[in-house]
Amino acid sequence: MRVTPSSCPLLLALILLTLAIPPVSAFETITFPSSDGLEITADRYLLDDDPQRPCIVLFHQSRWSRGEYRETAPRLNELGFNCLAIDQRSGNTINGVVNETARRAADAGMGTEWLDAIPDMQSAIAWAREHHPQAPVIGWGSSYSSSLIIKLSGEQEGLVDGILSFSPGEYFSPSNLIRTAAPGVKVPVFVTSARSEQNRWREIFNAIQSPDKVSFVPGSAGNHGSRSLWSQFADSDSYWTAVEEFLGRWMNNTSSSVIPVGASATRLPSGGIDQFTLEFFAESGTSYRVEASTNLSAWEVLESGINGIGVTIERSFPANGAAWFLRVSEE
Repeated sequence: MRVTPSSCPLLLALILLTLAIPPVSAFETITFPSSDGLEITADRYLLDDDPQRPCIVLFHQSRWSRGEYRETAPRLNELGFNCLAIDQRSGNTINGVVNETARRAADAGMGTEWLDAIPDMQSAIAWAREHHPQAPVIGWGSSYSSSLIIKLSGEQEGLVDGILSFSPGEYFSPSNLIRTAAPGVKVPVFVTSARSEQNRWREIFNAIQSPDKVSFVPGSAGNHGSRSLWSQFADSDSYWTAVEEFLGRWMNNTSSSVIPVGASATRLPSGGIDQFTLEFFAESGTSYRVEASTNLSAWEVLESGINGIGVTIERSFPANGAAWFLRVSEE
């Protein structure tokens, strides 16, 4: 199906503004049940309502939380992907983000070992399939979860449409658990790790039967898990180059590109926001509109008919006293 600008607008940015904090990358924290009834907490980084936009489900590493992806998910948004970063029940805290699923599991006396997280991963993928039924769903794992996404995909054909696996290994008992399931993986696969870790996953990678599999070993020392993409590490760009090349398999299927938008706020003496200002480059001959939402579902047009002339445009709007998600779209 050919998607036209009128049926699927070009999303330029999605920004959350509140009266208490400056603009940040937009995400919505949600909950949904795991298959055994445990409530899962997740951050949903939603670009727009394009039914064909690929969705990446992000699973964290040991002792961490969905906070592992606070920097990574917005960059994946910029590449044109919706993202869902979840708290598995095996984890703790990272980047100031507490693993709420693990806390609930512990309070309920449920298991919180690595393999106990399997129902959460399966349920998160099912949730993404339900809410993005026409879109490719890609599984992304870090450390122990990077091994489990290979296992699950190898055992359940059609579970995901692609895999990115950061630092997988045989971390479980029996010691060939992942390697045994790997031949069943038939979707595109990307595997990477720190340079010193490649021997942990080489046999797993070789066992994968997918005709489309890619591995990346950095020339530098690198880092364990998905944190290898964090900008604080000098070699993160090399990982991003490899990731973006792999994700190009789906990037060509996205119906819109994401262009950065600047945002600023004018504050009242009390510290609240009086008004906010958006800046974006408007191509000559193209018309744009600015929309706002409180729930990422219903959108209100703040201004339409903004004609581009090949320069950066500024638009200011009064704050409405609530958290707002904003987007600029091509008409």
